[in-house]
Amino acid sequence: MFFFGYTLTCNRSVSTKQVSSCCCYSWYLFLAWYAAQKHWLANNILGLAFCIQGIEMLSLGSFKTGAILLAGLFVYDIFWVFFTPVMVSVAKSFDAPIKLLFPSRIAARPFSMLGLGDIVIPGIFVALALRFDVSRGRESHYFKSAFLGYTVGLVLTIVVMNWFQAAQGQHVCSYYSLYGICKYGPGSTKLGSSP
Repeated sequence: MFFFGYTLTCNRSVSTKQVSSCCCYSWYLFLAWYAAQKHWLANNILGLAFCIQGIEMLSLGSFKTGAILLAGLFVYDIFWVFFTPVMVSVAKSFDAPIKLLFPSRIAARPFSMLGLGDIVIPGIFVALALRFDVSRGRESHYFKSAFLGYTVGLVLTIVVMNWFQAAQGQHVCSYYSLYGICKYGPGSTKLGSSP
């Protein structure tokens, strides 16, 4: 049987209906676990699924648009995250998978948070770099650079979040925005308006 690009071979014949039923029942069990326990791991799995779906569905038209978006998000993060308690209070008030939760050892705040927007928005920019490299048919120079910058921004966020014992980890957008603007902003007119 052909399933997600792989051929399943086994002694017993398995129908597509059986595999679909098994997947549906597993999904229902997972959702029941999340609804009953609100466990941080289930929250993170759902949150990452939303992130992947968001990155797949949204796209940017050019590096110039991406640089403008990152610059706007940099200003947005500076104001709403660092100077007001709005973002943290909104993230804490919703009991839904709109953020990733990381357990901490501090009893006063059992979890650190990372908003899904801080994953999706830079992820859209990284996806743009990948599409640009594929369209050129060359080595994935821009994708590797963008992915490295995003990874460094994410690791830096987690380090800062733990070092300063902050409840929020919404700095990644700021760190990656600076990297993206510095790396792609000056050359965004040359990089092509349509990757």
